[in-house]
Amino acid sequence: MARHGCLREMYEASKKDDWPGIGIVSRKFSLKTFHDELKDICGFFPDDTFDTIRIIACNPFQSTSIAESFDAHPMHTDASFSVEQLEKFVLHFKRLDENAGGVSTFIPVQWLLDKIPQKHKEILEQVKFTYARAGSKGNSKPAAAPILQWKSAIDYVFRWRLDDKVRPLAMDAHDIDIDNAINWVNQFLINTTPLMYRAQRDDTILIDNRRFLHGRTALSQSSSRIVWRAWIK
Repeated sequence: MARHGCLREMYEASKKDDWPGIGIVSRKFSLKTFHDELKDICGFFPDDTFDTIRIIACNPFQSTSIAESFDAHPMHTDASFSVEQLEKFVLHFKRLDENAGGVSTFIPVQWLLDKIPQKHKEILEQVKFTYARAGSKGNSKPAAAPILQWKSAIDYVFRWRLDDKVRPLAMDAHDIDIDNAINWVNQFLINTTPLMYRAQRDDTILIDNRRFLHGRTALSQSSSRIVWRAWIK
């Protein structure tokens, strides 16, 4: 993780080859200032599932969103259901869990690629999967794409989500041992000790969504944690 002085500096650093994939800025924002600075610096990912800045707060009556529940959030990549996979996103920690819950967790995709059996890796590269889900407007926006896509010999995109709300569904893949490949990835993520970051209030984290899976630990039942999330270009 690399610390930066401002959002623009962090975003510019994220475009360089030596960027570690996660950056942090510590600065207090109003919602309008946060939105306007991101709009000016980079613009937003074209998606209408959520508001441009999604305010994520605990809601014990929410049954369709893990992000808004008190449960731990399993490792995943954001916007895996979109046709164009999201490259970067930011989280701004406006209010913290008073009992130290909601610690951010990260696993580099490279850790998984270093360990996955070749037969499973080929399935992730060749078979198209969809992550259908209901959006905030009641629409469904599934995209069919491999979990692992190579843009060049060294540049790749990884899409992943498997939990009690969404899981990868294979499209037109007959006589291929898909279940074992998916189960291998899931067990690897469950059994791997992640990188962890206990965010401080007013931290903004920029994450490479292609190279890092992310999640969080469970929240305490009295948590008033609030996080602003933005999908950016």
